[in-house]
Amino acid sequence: MKRDYTPARKNLVATTLPLSGSTLILRAVTRIRILCITGVGRTGSTLIDRVLGSAPGVVAVGESRALWVRLRGRNSFCGCGEPQHDCGWWTAALGAAFPGQEIDFDTEIARERRLMSPKSVARLIAGGRWLRPLREDLRAYGELRARLYGAILEQEGARAIVDSTKFPLYALLLARSGKFDVRALHLVRDSRAVGYARTKLRANPKVTDAATTQMRVGVTTMAWRWTAYNALAEVSGRRTAPYLRVRYEDFVAEPARWTARVLAFAGIEASVPGIEAAVVPMARHHVVGSNPVAREASGLVRIVADTAWLREFPRRSKVVTTILTAPGLLQYRYPLRPRQPRP
Repeated sequence: MKRDYTPARKNLVATTLPLSGSTLILRAVTRIRILCITGVGRTGSTLIDRVLGSAPGVVAVGESRALWVRLRGRNSFCGCGEPQHDCGWWTAALGAAFPGQEIDFDTEIARERRLMSPKSVARLIAGGRWLRPLREDLRAYGELRARLYGAILEQEGARAIVDSTKFPLYALLLARSGKFDVRALHLVRDSRAVGYARTKLRANPKVTDAATTQMRVGVTTMAWRWTAYNALAEVSGRRTAPYLRVRYEDFVAEPARWTARVLAFAGIEASVPGIEAAVVPMARHHVVGSNPVAREASGLVRIVADTAWLREFPRRSKVVTTILTAPGLLQYRYPLRPRQPRP
């Protein structure tokens, strides 16, 4: 599927580079700074994405890796409340990034799948001469993303982007493309909390097609995924970019301290209004994907820990998850027998 984007702004000035016979317009010759939140889903990444995106000069975009998939078919909602296809902010950014050009979504999705095949992943992690067979796909992938992110920065007058895609290989792809200054923020949360969040079946009103229910994942599958994704986030993050690991529980307990540390890690000299009181005034951000509740929260948002899993996660599921993820729990300093906090 192809979609044509007409110019939304005409003041994007910079270098031109070839991509499959077309011309690219990049925001600048310097690499685009992007903070990639990596790890596994349901770790509170949407909240942290939006908190960091409230700092001046920073743009939160949510899970933008799957943007082509969302624009091709499933019409999810943007954080502003509009359907993805109808959001004026994304339409303007895409128009500035690809003026008068068509994006072949199927081609780009197929390219990403090739880059994320098991053999390609091994080459991406190894780096160096092992990247030679991937060079053309990496170049095209990185340049297309650079156009999009460059247009977003230009549109917002910002200096850095926060992306909460979480899939560790996305940060790896961006880093290996050579177009980005990638910082990998590995977000970890207690496996029992993640398991509880992913085993709940709930309606998802933020999709306009027939897929109206969020996927429920079994306890065993979620435990395996928690272990594998966190391991991959560590390996790929430490191999390809500056790497920082943060526990969700630590962040929400001391949001001011950890927000300052993460922004400093990302090389961003800014502060988030209200963070000292753990109450952040949030405007509507144009984040895509992500948790629909946290994605569309606006006004004064209080940062508090979500501990419902301690009370509501079935005992059997909690025990199975603990056994299957025990090595990781110990590595990340989580107790094997968690206790409910006192009221």
